[in-house]
Amino acid sequence: MKVIPDGWSEHHRPVTEGAFQSSVELLNPGTGPGKTSDWTFDGGLTDGAPDVLWNGRARIQQLANQASLTDAADQLIVPNLYLVVIPKDAPQPTADVTRVKVTAVDSNGDPSLVGKVLTVLSVETGTHTWERDLTCILDQTNQTGDGQ
Repeated sequence: MKVIPDGWSEHHRPVTEGAFQSSVELLNPGTGPGKTSDWTFDGGLTDGAPDVLWNGRARIQQLANQASLTDAADQLIVPNLYLVVIPKDAPQPTADVTRVKVTAVDSNGDPSLVGKVLTVLSVETGTHTWERDLTCILDQTNQTGDGQ
């Protein structure tokens, strides 16, 4: 006897997607002719344009963590962790490669997030999924003026 019936996850997708209050782009370093881009810690996106893997609605939540100063290349930083929730059928991002750029928030969201670029640390998986959960990091000391 099954405790959780078939189709349970699919049935609950509209509930989680109804809570999406921001718009994001999933970005990968650019590939192909004239699209050689990369990410650097001192300048964000370098030459070329990133490939937009996906754009759409999402939910962003700062995770409770014990923020602490960390030394990265002789620079003190305070990394902040975020949970970014996107639809289950969105393309699979790649940890340590894909970036999440926040392009808009609705009236319930924090407007200071717009333009920020988060790095995907991990893509969470499970046996019952109705959303795709991304654990991301925001290094506020390495954001350029346009959020990259």
